[in-house]
Amino acid sequence: MFPDSLAQKNGPTSVVVIPVTVDQAAAVSSDLQALKQTPPDYQLYTQNCATTAGQVLRSAGIPNVPNALLPSTFISGFGH
Repeated sequence: MFPDSLAQKNGPTSVVVIPVTVDQAAAVSSDLQALKQTPPDYQLYTQNCATTAGQVLRSAGIPNVPNALLPSTFISGFGH
């Protein structure tokens, strides 16, 4: 895994800021480091960027994380 900003020369097209606690931020960071070390196999409908982001946020205890297959749906699920 690598940040989208490395693949997108113009940067991200949408950004969502999610308020989190220090513990939630640490959990997200830890999960992302683990994914970086052992990336999951990409599967269009079951393991993509939106599903991975949702899994990481839910695992950290962040409430109201949308279940979505598409990045645009995932982002709009946060009300943006």
